Amino acid sequence: MSRILSVASHKGGVGKSSTTIFLAQHLANKGRRVLVIDNDAQGNTTTRLILGDDGEPVPLASTTAADLYTPHLEQLEVTHCPRGIDLIPTPKNCARLYAIQSSELDDCLVFRNNCWALLDDYDVVIIDCPPNFGVTLVAALAMSTHVISPVKLSGFAIDGIEGILGTIASVKAQYNEGLKFAGTFINMLEPGAKRQNRNALEFRRVLGELVLNNHLARRPPIDTAIDEGCRSPH
Repeated sequence: MSRILSVASHKGGVGKSSTTIFLAQHLANKGRRVLVIDNDAQGNTTTRLILGDDGEPVPLASTTAADLYTPHLEQLEVTHCPRGIDLIPTPKNCARLYAIQSSELDDCLVFRNNCWALLDDYDVVIIDCPPNFGVTLVAALAMSTHVISPVKLSGFAIDGIEGILGTIASVKAQYNEGLKFAGTFINMLEPGAKRQNRNALEFRRVLGELVLNNHLARRPPIDTAIDEGCRSPH
């Protein structure tokens, strides 16, 4: 069975797309068969993963994430990205996916049923989720085995994690009893920032084992890699 990981948070700007991109590239480099589903209407993950070594985007396949909400979808075509990652893309600022966000929650089962046909071809499926509650977030969680939640430390960091934990509990009760929270990790930690270090200690104290030991520091090569779609040798 494929491991299906949703990268989710109720807050924007915490690094869901960059986490999706880096994790997908890491796993592909390890020889895993990786599929990314860009389930966020902003389409940021898509714009980076489709960049070739010359900086030009590869053509998108006919199937997009919005199509996965079409009942009884007959044909699925993935986009083959450079560097060994496959993708169900979302065009930038996709109006269709924004509209689907506010449809009935039970439409999440359409998304899940359409995705099942893909799972045998991949070891890992990573779903980049939108930063707000709605059918597209619930759809991702309803088919996932695990959820990971990046967090950017601020006064609202704990509130954001409490929000996604509440959503996970609701989805477990209604659609996916096997869903597991893999943990949260601190992203974009500023080296030497005293306030952030104090916030990190408080964050770990309150959430305990839910906080992964790993964190990602804010460094220029990371920003470069995001801008260039992981093409940077650093």
